[in-house]
Amino acid sequence: MNWEDSRVLMSVMESGGYAGAAEALGICHGTVRRHVERLAHRLGSALFIHSPEGLTPTPSAVALTPVLERVAGVASAFARLASADIDSLQGEVRLVAPPYLAVDFLSAYYAGQAVGAPGLLVEFETSRGIGWTEVESGLGDVGVATMAPVSSAIDAQCAARLGTAFYASEDFLASHGAPAGVEDLARFALVGDQGGGSFKQVCEQLGLPLDGLRFVFRSDVPAARIAAIRSGVGIGLCPVFAAQEDPDLVRVLPQFTALFDVWVGIRRDMADVRRIGFIRDAVVQHIRGLEPAASRSLQPVAV
Repeated sequence: MNWEDSRVLMSVMESGGYAGAAEALGICHGTVRRHVERLAHRLGSALFIHSPEGLTPTPSAVALTPVLERVAGVASAFARLASADIDSLQGEVRLVAPPYLAVDFLSAYYAGQAVGAPGLLVEFETSRGIGWTEVESGLGDVGVATMAPVSSAIDAQCAARLGTAFYASEDFLASHGAPAGVEDLARFALVGDQGGGSFKQVCEQLGLPLDGLRFVFRSDVPAARIAAIRSGVGIGLCPVFAAQEDPDLVRVLPQFTALFDVWVGIRRDMADVRRIGFIRDAVVQHIRGLEPAASRSLQPVAV
């Protein structure tokens, strides 16, 4: 399997059709089809089932997914490493973080820390999981996550312990009142994430059944959740360091704060690449700067 065939196949699987892959890759529809057909011929198995709704991957194509991801990771890492000498602060570095961390604080990094290396291009990507899969495979150079890596191939450090708490708008509290305790949350309209995520983890700490709560707005986009809370849709979770800078958010249930560790790491075999170390250190410094501000607002944890 050559790289071009695997790149095209991955794009077709991600976009669901030849047209989408052609647009994403900047090549013509027929070229995409030829790549897929050539690969299918080599493998001796069909890769897609054609239907009016688009292309459905066959079991053979699905089985290739882990291989495609590894090939993509190696090619991606090679391209970034080749962008400049390892001792240079120029070139490309890919930073990977969960969406809620990315929106909440990593955008501020660009306004400050990145100016120290004007020749450095930082690609910012949200992770599909906890952040280490992309780093380990080579799809990312620096990972940010709320869990320590399991693999010994990754060198990571806990940059800070930050807090998240419940917030609402003044208008919402004026109309509906505030919960007297965590068990009272079931009476209120809530804002949460689609997969359970952070809200599920907090409910487990509190001993609250998730299916007993009334969600009126759900989104996996942190900015959308914060906007919903700010506009009076309901009560939701927000990182303390972000909410304390927002005059439109009022903290409720101040007796409870969920604390989470923020880890930053790179692959050990990338430790000699100066620009990767530079970005890692800059992100660690930025995250550590959030901890004192956040800790001033933290109340004793009540579980």
